[in-house]
Amino acid sequence: MRVKRRYMVALMILLLIASGFTYQVVGVRKDMKEMLPPGQMIEVNGHQMHIYASGKKEGEYTTVLTSGSGTTSPFADFYPLYSNLNANRHVVVYERPGYG
Repeated sequence: MRVKRRYMVALMILLLIASGFTYQVVGVRKDMKEMLPPGQMIEVNGHQMHIYASGKKEGEYTTVLTSGSGTTSPFADFYPLYSNLNANRHVVVYERPGYG
């Protein structure tokens, strides 16, 4: 009886893990279709990078914003800065490989 109960508990745990894994895979695939990056994805040295550009392209200056260590989303973190700079210049925000 005890052995049968242990097998049932092990089976239930495996089913729970498998269902959680399946749920995660389906959710990630759905998110990748629905949540597209606001900028462009370009390939650099075999890695995908997210580049967001806005503002006057014909302006005299282009400002490139890059993140330091610990910035989880440069596009979102730099929004207050580049939204104010857009009127006067071309602003480019890039996310290092692995972010975008």
